[in-house]
Amino acid sequence: MTEGEPENSPVSDLDPRASTTGFSLDEMITCDECLRANPPTRRACMYCAASLPVTGNDEERQTTSPAMSDEKDKSDGYCLVLAPNQRSGLAESSMAEVASLMHVKASAAESAVNCGAPAPFARTATLEQATVLVNELGARGIQVITVANEALHPRVAPRKIRSLEFSDDSVAALPASGGGRLTVLWDDLNLIVTGRLLVSRLVVEERQRRRGNKPLDSRELFSDESIIDLYSRSNEAGWRISPGVFDFSCLGSAKAITAFENLTALINLLRARGTNVEVDESYSLLRPLLANVWPVERQTMKSQLRRSGAGKVESTVTTSGNETQFTLYSTLRHWLKLRELEGP
Repeated sequence: MTEGEPENSPVSDLDPRASTTGFSLDEMITCDECLRANPPTRRACMYCAASLPVTGNDEERQTTSPAMSDEKDKSDGYCLVLAPNQRSGLAESSMAEVASLMHVKASAAESAVNCGAPAPFARTATLEQATVLVNELGARGIQVITVANEALHPRVAPRKIRSLEFSDDSVAALPASGGGRLTVLWDDLNLIVTGRLLVSRLVVEERQRRRGNKPLDSRELFSDESIIDLYSRSNEAGWRISPGVFDFSCLGSAKAITAFENLTALINLLRARGTNVEVDESYSLLRPLLANVWPVERQTMKSQLRRSGAGKVESTVTTSGNETQFTLYSTLRHWLKLRELEGP
């Protein structure tokens, strides 16, 4: 598989790990790293070995998380963000206290503090809850930015772009959904956020019977695609570039064979022409932390397929993806960038 290009690949036609666990789909835990489903009895993902999210069914793993657990509207409340460029000199014991407050491993807390980019680590329902955490971390030398969640829900979603055209003083974009050209001056470009969209699709077929459903087939499809969001001072929503729908002809002679090479070349070109552009590549590093703030979304749909033998066959499709998580992180980075440019 070529890195950066979308691909759907079945894990197995009949995966015994999914069909013999004895747990329902609602009980399975989605890994925040690879988005595959795991039995609730596991502490590490059977596919990638990453630590699995805490569930209320496991008393040994359950903690009191600073993230909102009972919110009805994700646009309410507050997001807590570690300020960027904190080169911490904390002792190991102090970093352990910081990690405990953030409800993450010490290694994850240290990476977040030292990564050089703003790192969201919690959501709270009230300003009072946010203030408690800000003060606790501040007492240990860690600076925290409090952002109202409503600021991270733009009125317009990122526009998917199918091609770019360059001139001496500006760059123009053609939206994938049609519509007129969008133009931005090179000097107005200020941020590129890189990331990966991961989608896991688990399909389970069962025969319905009076004494309970009988599993017939299980398969999992997985896609992984590199993307970038491009922002300017005057563009609230930003432009989203996905190799699957983007024409890299704008690269001219620099156009390569693989989508990964082309996306890298495009980022380098934009960074060279847009002298004010900052490139943020921290999303992949921060994903374990972001899972506490914006969990991976999971959606389950059921449908009747056909009559077969003694009963009907039902198909259950569970889809997990991180697009909303990446969009919120990307939006946060742009909000913070504009705040930085506005000055104190």
